[in-house]
Parts: sequence; C-alpha cells; structure tokens
Amino acid sequence: MLNFVLCDDDIRMLNRISSLLEKVIITNDFDAKIVFTTTDSKELLSYISTNKVNVVILDIEFNGHHENGLDIAKKIRNINKNCYLIFITSHFEYIAEAYKYTTFDYIFKSCLNIETLTSSLTRLFNDVSATETKFLKIDNKNTFLDLNDIQFIEKRRS
Repeated sequence: MLNFVLCDDDIRMLNRISSLLEKVIITNDFDAKIVFTTTDSKELLSYISTNKVNVVILDIEFNGHHENGLDIAKKIRNINKNCYLIFITSHFEYIAEAYKYTTFDYIFKSCLNIETLTSSLTRLFNDVSATETKFLKIDNKNTFLDLNDIQFIEKRRS
C-alpha cells in the first residue's frame, strides 16, 4: 500500500488533485490511498515526520508564505529520503531546480487530467515494482508491501 500526501495552497486545486488521484487509483486498481491533504506546508512536514509516506504531491508557489515548494522539498528530503516527489505546478521556470530533490515527476496544472495522472502513476507503480529492495509485490494486482513493514513471514502448507 502506497500512502500519498498532497499539499497545495489553493484548496480548490487541492480538492481537484485529490479527486483525480482517487479516480486514477480506483480505475487502475492501484494499491494506494490518500492519507493526508493540506494547504499548509508546516502541517505537511509535521505529518511526514511522524507517519509513513511513500508519495508527496506538492505545489511550488505558496502565496503568502516565505518558502516555496522547493524549500519544502529540501526539508522533506531531510525527513524522508525515499518518498517519491511529484510537483504539480503552473511554473515552468522551476523544473530544473525541482529535479535536484530527486523529483519523480513534474506536471503542469494546465495539463492535469486523468490521462496525465494515470501515466505518472503507472510509471510510479512500475518503478516501485522494479525496486525489489524496498517493496514486495504480493499478487498479480498492483498490490505492494513495504519490506520495512514485514515483521515475520510464515509459510502455511495446503
């Protein structure tokens, strides 16, 4: 199960991203859920520091804040080096700098739709399944188990 968190300072955009993401997860039977959404970067960092997070979807420009999404990405990397970062933004000019934080994808808000998000998540799940050291695929669906969550394995005879 991949845990997604979303952060955008615009509540309407946050709700749109959340709705589209839910549709993509359900339609493609991805083993994922949105565990937290916020318009506040401090709440985001607090949540990430105390909870299991696999994917962060983040805006870059935060109106009225002294830091932007790139500053937040740097802080996220100090807390969680292994989560996937996806920026959804209107700002083309930050693309090169965003990839300094091991960004998985950079999606323009003007291009945000079911197809774009499906493409991004399909690539993400393909990457997760190829990362044998972090996740274990447990059936033929897109169900993944984080190896850090395994406490023991028991084999039962049929």
